[in-house]
Amino acid sequence: MSGVLAKCSKNMSIALLILLMASMLFPYSAWATIEDEDQTSLTADELLAAISAGAVDTQVDPGDSGLNANSRATMSASHFEEYSGAELYDTAAAQSAGAFASSEYAIVVGRGGWPDALSATSLAGVYRCPILFTEKDSVPAATASELERLGVSHILLVGGPNLVSQGGLDALGSATGAEVERIWGESLFDTQMAVYERGAGQWSGDLVIVATGADFPDALSIAPVAYAKKAPVFLVSGGGLLPEQKTALMDAARSGSFANAAIAGGTNVVSEATEGFMDAVTVLASGRTGGCVRLAGAELYDTSAAVAEWAVSTQGFSWAAPAFATGRDSYDALAGSVLQGESGSVLLLVDDPQDATVRTAASHAGDVSSVRFFGGRNVVSSAVRMGIADSFGYSYASLPGFRVYIDAGHGWNDSNNGVYDSGATGCGYQEATLTKELAGMVANILRNEYGVSVYLNDDGGWYKLRHAEAVAQKCDTIVSIHFNAGGGSGTESLIHEYNAAGLSPSWQSQIHPHLIFGTGLHDRGMKRQEVAILGGPLPATLLEVAFIDSQSDMNQYQARKVTIAYEIAAGIVE
Repeated sequence: MSGVLAKCSKNMSIALLILLMASMLFPYSAWATIEDEDQTSLTADELLAAISAGAVDTQVDPGDSGLNANSRATMSASHFEEYSGAELYDTAAAQSAGAFASSEYAIVVGRGGWPDALSATSLAGVYRCPILFTEKDSVPAATASELERLGVSHILLVGGPNLVSQGGLDALGSATGAEVERIWGESLFDTQMAVYERGAGQWSGDLVIVATGADFPDALSIAPVAYAKKAPVFLVSGGGLLPEQKTALMDAARSGSFANAAIAGGTNVVSEATEGFMDAVTVLASGRTGGCVRLAGAELYDTSAAVAEWAVSTQGFSWAAPAFATGRDSYDALAGSVLQGESGSVLLLVDDPQDATVRTAASHAGDVSSVRFFGGRNVVSSAVRMGIADSFGYSYASLPGFRVYIDAGHGWNDSNNGVYDSGATGCGYQEATLTKELAGMVANILRNEYGVSVYLNDDGGWYKLRHAEAVAQKCDTIVSIHFNAGGGSGTESLIHEYNAAGLSPSWQSQIHPHLIFGTGLHDRGMKRQEVAILGGPLPATLLEVAFIDSQSDMNQYQARKVTIAYEIAAGIVE
């Protein structure tokens, strides 16, 4: 563990400290020879002290991925697409680039103006154009660059001067040479009505969407439909539709528009009275009942799942390329709704692998060609991504940016005593020497033949800090390599007895059969045990390759170690 000698950078973010603290506060134990070593957990103060003292390598090493275009994992990565950037502007630009080669129009919204952007998703559909974001007084480089790439000549700036000043408006024009038109009102509801009036005569006329303006998740989920169907979005407050909104809806209904209405959200956000009014609108427009549907669930993720099912069953959408975005922030999904609307694929909100949206999408796995993530791992976490991959039967290693911590058991300062720990010994071998060799072989195969990013710990370090180091190195999973001792024979794998990450059993069961096939030894099973490196937020498994004090085991290991290394690597990328 090179971090034993490393100094904690003065500018290491507080966020990283918090991440490590929060993810390691659960009780976990130590590994060496399990029966002999201290099994007590580190306290939060002990962990923080270790990080501050530089005992955990927090300087992420990005130069070890070994990626190449012909690697097997690189080719299989077509299962997933990620649209993300350093800031919301970059993410929106990436989503725009994914949807359009060029565009005459673009909608631009000020940072903080998510209600305005929700209203504007339907207008973006009218003009078949992206939604991008800007600062109050200046134009972010990513936004300016994307507007230039698209060749935009007309910018529709949605939102008032409290979000984008006159100077900011002028900057948009200067940066692009485009004509800039502001669409806004004094309140978010006034802005929504201004958007509706701007699209007058260009709405599809069949569908209207109603959602709360107090929060974004429900309207986000249905935004791709608003785009694809050119269906205006009416935002409502707890008090229901405003008089001017009701007037506009009734006027449209009298002319035969809005025979169908979709309400996104339950009665706690869009009242029964509003639903009754929308029923009346659809009856007036079509002369029939049943034109208004409410799409809702117990929580926002259930609502998102319900919207997706409805979009596929009634609106011509598909499960071909579902996109997942956080339900805790709006911007990644707002700009991404255009990409989903263009491709006719659903948008799903997710913040936990157990969310209803994951289950719903997985039930349609046979119809899915690829999965999209909107936003980086700071918003759609590694755990969520791996849970989604698991639900679709895809390899974790095919996830964009997947990174594995390969740990060679024992070594220098393993017990935090400043001395070299050889681990178990037998038949003329030292465990630490064997683990270092095998871990290095596995790492090289992953890097060079599968294109997987690896952090290889082959120089020891205190066993109680290795999981923390894997977190700090932005790894997604852990594989720790060991050799057994004690007079037995065979191969086994371990996960933590009570503090295993949720996906640890899946991670273990993915690798274990490959390990058994590789060694050709007796299968001692997949077990649970209190082992330090296995306890914490990352899926982790420890591989007991063979018994170092069994001559027959070691003879077989030496004859098959290359095969074993390849099988472990294959299990990791399966």
